[in-house]
Amino acid sequence: MNARLTAAAALMTLSGAAVAGPVNLDSIPRDAQLVVHVDVEAIAGSDLFGGLLAGLADADFDVDGLSELREMGINPVEDILSITVVGFDIEDEEAVVMMETTDALDRVVDQLGQMVRFREGPNGWNVGAMDGEGAFAYTSGRRGTRRVILGEDASLVRGALRGGGFDGPEPRRGALVYGTVGNLSAIVGDELPPFIGEIRSAFFTLGEEDDGLGARLSIETGDRKAANALSQTANGFLGLARMSMPPEIEQFGDLIDGLNISSDGAFLTASLFLSADDLQDALAANFGEFDLEEWVAEEEAEWEDEADARAEEIEDAIEELEDTIEELEDEIEELEDEGAPRSAIRAIERVIRQLEKQIEELKKIKELPEDQWSAALSALTVDVPSRK
Repeated sequence: MNARLTAAAALMTLSGAAVAGPVNLDSIPRDAQLVVHVDVEAIAGSDLFGGLLAGLADADFDVDGLSELREMGINPVEDILSITVVGFDIEDEEAVVMMETTDALDRVVDQLGQMVRFREGPNGWNVGAMDGEGAFAYTSGRRGTRRVILGEDASLVRGALRGGGFDGPEPRRGALVYGTVGNLSAIVGDELPPFIGEIRSAFFTLGEEDDGLGARLSIETGDRKAANALSQTANGFLGLARMSMPPEIEQFGDLIDGLNISSDGAFLTASLFLSADDLQDALAANFGEFDLEEWVAEEEAEWEDEADARAEEIEDAIEELEDTIEELEDEIEELEDEGAPRSAIRAIERVIRQLEKQIEELKKIKELPEDQWSAALSALTVDVPSRK
């Protein structure tokens, strides 16, 4: 996959901030087996996580795919607004990714348009084929945003364009993360303990509640008896963990105490609330105070070290090519002294010209910004051409 399409694929794993909002279940295909939605607008505006995203927005270090996105004019923290992963067959990893972005996506589309032919699809979508069997689709969203669907199976992408009204539980108000999965028994197979029996579905939300973090997990079992057995087992494990917790991590006991597990009919529910202070105190007691600026500085320093290493690799490659050229020039002199056929000498001269071109390409790469080196080097093959 080339650098531009790699950047498009990298959109699958990144998130940012703006006006995405909660998951729209009407836009999810009815036959989805798994849905995971990240409401990045809420994350960026939250007291717990907003500062972290803001601090990462201008960080000068690279993560897989970020450099390609920046080259295309996308700020991976600010321009990607929401991400929804939709899975159809989890065992076979059949899935598409649905996103909402700012209008900065237009710059990606302009550059992809040089390599991908977009065609008009259903409901106003524009659809283009990616490498292999994949597809990339986009359209205008609400309030000037852009909507994107991409995946490695073009037929799944085309099906997702039509929506379908997914019949899943509604997200809780203020949820930052929403997830639901059906037919869990078929997915995990024989790994479930016999007393649990069938697990039909699971539903998870995570969000800010009353100046803290609230999480809720609901599991639908086969019947009331299975739900009750699962609840008793889970609470037993929690009690054992609380009693056997070593002193060095005893602060996490408050986290366990805040976890409530109960059953109601065929449903098992686990809920957890952590105040912002309790969460910060527990993490600080065990991992030390987290300094975002210090962490970013360390990552930038590591990136600079990696850039220095890549620069040294480029210099070594240039030096190796130059040494090869000198050896070939010596070989030409020997052939001329021996009266070898001119055709043999011309073949070596062609090799030398090719090596000189590769040296020039490597020198040009060194003049590029450091975050573009990886993509440029991956597109360059440094080898010795045939003399034939």
